[in-house]
Amino acid sequence: MYRFNIDIFLVVSLRNSILIWHRKLKTILSKYNIFASFPPVTDETIHRNQLIATRLFIVVFLSSLISITIFNLLIPIPIRMPVNTPTFQEYLDLHAQYNETLECPCSHISVNYADFIYLNASLHQICSSVYVSSNWSRLIFSSIDSRYMKNPYDFRWTAPHMFQLLASFCQLAKENIENGFLLFSSQQIISNSVIEFKVFAEKIDSAARLYSVNVERYL
Repeated sequence: MYRFNIDIFLVVSLRNSILIWHRKLKTILSKYNIFASFPPVTDETIHRNQLIATRLFIVVFLSSLISITIFNLLIPIPIRMPVNTPTFQEYLDLHAQYNETLECPCSHISVNYADFIYLNASLHQICSSVYVSSNWSRLIFSSIDSRYMKNPYDFRWTAPHMFQLLASFCQLAKENIENGFLLFSSQQIISNSVIEFKVFAEKIDSAARLYSVNVERYL
């Protein structure tokens, strides 16, 4: 019986305490004025406007604070997970999954094109034929009968000089191609991180086209 009365008394006391604190808080909030004038104004209209502005400010402030808190909670926090010496396939898988955040630094920031590109230029088949050899010119000369007057209409008199000139053009073309290849091989691709395949292919294609243009310029 006593315990029952004590429990009722505690519940009533707790309820009364809550009601008292509620009234006090309500009174404080109803009179709280952050835009109060000093000295205090006596005009009720101005005082009421200050209270309304205070309540609007509190509502806007709390709404902004709640919005910022929710926004920060929804932002994903990046977690750095290092992968040591991944294989090429592992890199492709990671790139497909984390394209925007993946970072893959290079151990060497510069690499010569010649280390991973092989260029092969082929000349016209005439430049590798017997017609540009010295033996062919001597053979034509030896077929001419020196007892007869030099005939300008005889192809055998002019042919050796024409084939020698052709051999010179072939040799010049070969040297220009080799010089262009040496220049291309000395160029480097520079990057401190792994380049996407599309960008890498564009760089290689641009360098190969530049090599082709430089060689053709002197042919």
